[in-house]
Amino acid sequence: MSTVDNNSWNALYQAQLANYDTALGNDHNMDAKAGVVLAAILAITVFSLSHDLFTESNRWQFALLIISLVLYASAVILILIGLFPKSYALPANTTAEHPEYLDMSNDKLMYQLIVDTESATDSITSRLKDKSILITVSTVFFLIGTVLLLIIKLVQV
Repeated sequence: MSTVDNNSWNALYQAQLANYDTALGNDHNMDAKAGVVLAAILAITVFSLSHDLFTESNRWQFALLIISLVLYASAVILILIGLFPKSYALPANTTAEHPEYLDMSNDKLMYQLIVDTESATDSITSRLKDKSILITVSTVFFLIGTVLLLIIKLVQV
């Protein structure tokens, strides 16, 4: 295989585990941010439907209100797609799934563990890219919808 000593293998494996933990933490942070945007959308939607914005507006204000509600609905759908539960790849396989790990030499086993961890990290990272795009677009929809509601409210005053 190679002439890498045990300390080097261990250092490489620990570095890959740190990358995995960082990617998993970023995934959880992205979920938390999406939850905040989702809560804000729901709160403002309930407010706009129960407030006089909905009942005391002229045609163009009503049209802007409908556009903002459509943007909010689109944002909610995008957030829910981004938050939809997905299975996580684990950084190491179990010996029940791969009994051949028990027969590997130390070097081969450490190499395999590093490869497994890299694969799991890549899986989370690729999902993070998609989730980031969905949540960014939904946040932009939310902001545009909110600006439209503010315009309606400012013109009513």
